[in-house]
Amino acid sequence: MMHGRVIIAYFEVRQFMILHDKILNFVNMESLVIHPDSVEQLKTIKAVLKALKVPFEPQSNTLPPHIMESIERGVKQYGMGQTISLEEFKEKHFSKK
Repeated sequence: MMHGRVIIAYFEVRQFMILHDKILNFVNMESLVIHPDSVEQLKTIKAVLKALKVPFEPQSNTLPPHIMESIERGVKQYGMGQTISLEEFKEKHFSKK
């Protein structure tokens, strides 16, 4: 029974050391943000990354749902004529009380 505990402890320490090394490697890695000028450049970059077997995660440029809802609400209000001037906006939101 004692050997089982020692082996398990050794296994856990070894696994921790391996995990620790992987975390350190991950922390020391550098990330890149790439800004292609065209769809063709984006396709080429993706093809190169795939060929080099470099993992990547496509990121969507969509806004969060609560922001989209706010924009839609503003467009509807504009369509119904519910607008105020810039001066009224400043007065309402930036006036010192």
